[in-house]
Amino acid sequence: MAGFDATFKASQRDMPIIRARFAAIRLRARKLGARVKTEVYEDGAYICFNANTYVVDILLERLRRDLPTIAEATRSERSPAARRRTANGLVEILNRYRGMMYDQYDEDWVPALRGRKMPVTGVIHDLFPRDAPHLMDRLLVTMDLLASWHFDEVAPEVLLEEMHTAAELMLKSFGIPRAKRMSFAELVDAAHEEGRVRSDHRDTLLSMKTTRARVKHRGSTDAREWLDAHFWDGQER
Repeated sequence: MAGFDATFKASQRDMPIIRARFAAIRLRARKLGARVKTEVYEDGAYICFNANTYVVDILLERLRRDLPTIAEATRSERSPAARRRTANGLVEILNRYRGMMYDQYDEDWVPALRGRKMPVTGVIHDLFPRDAPHLMDRLLVTMDLLASWHFDEVAPEVLLEEMHTAAELMLKSFGIPRAKRMSFAELVDAAHEEGRVRSDHRDTLLSMKTTRARVKHRGSTDAREWLDAHFWDGQER
């Protein structure tokens, strides 16, 4: 198990929103098999995440989408728009702690919860290739679908298609010299020859290609079986 914890200051006006969001976080964490501990103080709050890195990143992606909507519906003296900005501020604090962006400050320094129109995402999971930062916005779509899959909100055929697209984008981002347009299998083999893709990952990618072709062009129902066999299991990984 891994994880991180976060402490932050907050005003009394934001406490009802914080409590509602903490309850929502614990509920979503249980679905993913993560352990979350929360405490609310008079002038701030504390939250601790215990899970493997994949689960932490998937949970944070889910919170990025859900918490602003939950905050809007929470009873508070703040306006719905202000509640949403406050939720975005919490998501930003969590992502900054996750990415160790506060390490530059003294140990006793604590961030204050502030409203944000949009949170800093800062997703650092291996899904995002470091040499292709231009793919981050597009791969956030993939992260959203990965999170939705764990909450039984996405059909296996949809997730398989998205994973194939994401894999193709990342393979093309490697900048492998090619004289012609390469098929997915050729991209995988070229990346494997250059040491960019391990042998076991090569086999998984090629089996995904084969399954995706059957599902898309022949109406096969093998998508769920492939995902069950090859996809990350958040609770056991």
